Amino acid sequence: EEPFKTIKDKAFKRANSMISDQQLFDLIQLIKMTKNVKGNVIEFGSLYGGSGAIIAEALNFFGKKNLFLFDSFSGIPKSKYGLDYCWDGAFSDNSEKMVKNSFSDLNNVKVIPGNITKTYKKAEGPFSFVYLASDTLESGEIIMNYVWPRLSKGGVICVCDYGSYPNAIPLTMFIDNFFENKKNKARIYYPKVGIFAIKD
Repeated sequence: EEPFKTIKDKAFKRANSMISDQQLFDLIQLIKMTKNVKGNVIEFGSLYGGSGAIIAEALNFFGKKNLFLFDSFSGIPKSKYGLDYCWDGAFSDNSEKMVKNSFSDLNNVKVIPGNITKTYKKAEGPFSFVYLASDTLESGEIIMNYVWPRLSKGGVICVCDYGSYPNAIPLTMFIDNFFENKKNKARIYYPKVGIFAIKD
């Protein structure tokens, strides 16, 4: 149905995505849900730019906001936590130049290269929507503690890899503990894949 088909078709001309159509559909709906919420939109872990393209086209349709895309463009850096050893160097086959070229015609999209556990503060709050697709416990811990206080009321955080077994179990357990302490401040939803929280 429209406008979802048009948004997807335009996005697929920009970049390829590794995530499912269901997850892409969820992203479009989350952008629609937060269109009147104040703040920028952030993606941590952009890889080839596919999900970023969906977010960008949804923003173009529902109401233009600044979009920041973060990625190391050299694979997932070695984590200080041994639990994340499986991710060391993963997803190193992407290209900063290719992703930047995919969004070169959009003045509201900024691609930020580097280790996101070091560059994350370049994301300027407040935020209306945050998409966390960086997989590791370390990045989740740093980013969640940074973005949550800067998330506007009614804003949404979506964690793509929540519940992914076995590699994202450390991240999943951290996210559960994070929101356990915010029972009266967030509404938590569990779609088919991942998790998202709306800030009350």
